[in-house]
Amino acid sequence: MAVLGKRGGKVKTAAKTKAVRANGLLGGRNEEIREERMAWMGRMAKYPLTRKQRAELERWERTHLDGHSVATSDWPEWQKLIGKRPW
Repeated sequence: MAVLGKRGGKVKTAAKTKAVRANGLLGGRNEEIREERMAWMGRMAKYPLTRKQRAELERWERTHLDGHSVATSDWPEWQKLIGKRPW
C-alpha cells in the first residue's frame, strides 16, 4: 500500500519498505555503501587510542555530543587516524 505525499507523489509505507529490505531488493550500490560504513565504524571501534587521544576525544564529546545529531564518529581527528568517513 502506498500513501500520497504532500505534493501528490507516492510515499512508501514502512511495511512496504521493510518487505523490500527483507527480500534483498536494496542490493547494488546501497549494499556497497552499507558495507563501507560498517567497515569504517569497525575501524573506529577497534582503533587503539593513546591516553592523550582518548582524553581529547572525551573532552570533545563533553562539548559537542547532543544526543541527537552529533556522534562520536563526528570527532574531526578520526579522519587523520582512520581515514575520511564514507558518508
